[in-house]
Amino acid sequence: MKFTQEVKEKWVNALESGTYEKGTGQLKISNKYCCMGVLADIIDGVDIDEEGYDIVCHTDEHIGYSNGGLGLDSSVVDILSNLNDNNYHSDKTFKNMIPHIKELEVEV
Repeated sequence: MKFTQEVKEKWVNALESGTYEKGTGQLKISNKYCCMGVLADIIDGVDIDEEGYDIVCHTDEHIGYSNGGLGLDSSVVDILSNLNDNNYHSDKTFKNMIPHIKELEVEV
């Protein structure tokens, strides 16, 4: 999968929408999502497994989360996941991550 401007805008809109409740420690747990879980949820052909830890890809277009995946380098995934988790108790929104996501390079 390519991380395109369209994917980035869709992800930012989803994070800003209030539709997703912020969670920590897993992609998804009890209907709460980390920022990467939101990205996985909005991409066609990708689901989050029942335990909430792994991405299940239904097409060859997507590579696994553990290898970076979803069009992002693994270092970017680590940084965003840490931002998500580190301030979880003081901020239950995705607001602190959105500026970083907006700055990410996209593929054309």
